[in-house]
Amino acid sequence: GLERNSAQEYNPLTNQWTRIADFGGGIRHSGVAFTIANKGYVGFGVRFAVNSAGATFNDLWTYGGSADVTLQGNSFNQANQLVKLDALGNLVISGNITDEPFIAATLDITLGWTNAGGFVDAAYYKDKLGMVHLRGRVQNGAGTMLILPDGYRPRARLVFDVACSTGLGQIDISTDGSVGFLLGGSAFVSLDGISFRAEK
Repeated sequence: GLERNSAQEYNPLTNQWTRIADFGGGIRHSGVAFTIANKGYVGFGVRFAVNSAGATFNDLWTYGGSADVTLQGNSFNQANQLVKLDALGNLVISGNITDEPFIAATLDITLGWTNAGGFVDAAYYKDKLGMVHLRGRVQNGAGTMLILPDGYRPRARLVFDVACSTGLGQIDISTDGSVGFLLGGSAFVSLDGISFRAEK
C-alpha cells in the first residue's frame, strides 16, 4: 500500500474525517492501529526505499488528543514500554489505568432522601470505558433521589432491580439524569451494582 505518515480522526456523529497531528514515526505502510480506553495507538509497519529491501519498524506511538502524539518507548518491548507482546503473542499493558474517584451524590432531601448511616454514602463515577457506576445506601424517600450530570446519563430510560427494605425494588434512570425509586420499601434502598454506559 501507500507509504504515509498522515493521520485523521473520524467523528461517527457527523460522518466526517478531521486531519490531526502527523504520525511521528515516519512514513511507512502495513502498520497497526488500535485503541485502549480513550487513546489511539499506531506503530510497526515497513518502509520500502528505492533499491532497498526495506526497513521494519517496532515502535509504538499514542494519540491522546488532536495535538498530543507521544512515543511509547524507543522500541516495542523495551523496558519503558507501556504495551508489550509476551512470548506467546499476548498483548500486555503495564502501568496503571486510573479511573476518576467516586463523586458524592446530592440527594433530594425535599423528597425525604438521606444517606443511610453506617453504610457508604450515595456516589457515582465513570470509568475509562465510559461506564457509570453507582454505590451506596439511601433511605426514607420517594420519587427522584438524585440527578446525574451531563456525560453520566443513558441514551434511553433504564430500569434496575435493587435490594430494598421489602426485598426487591426497582430504580429507573432517565435520559435527563434523574434516578428515581419506582417500586419497593424505602426504609433502605441499595444503589450497589448499578452500572450502565454513559451515552448522553
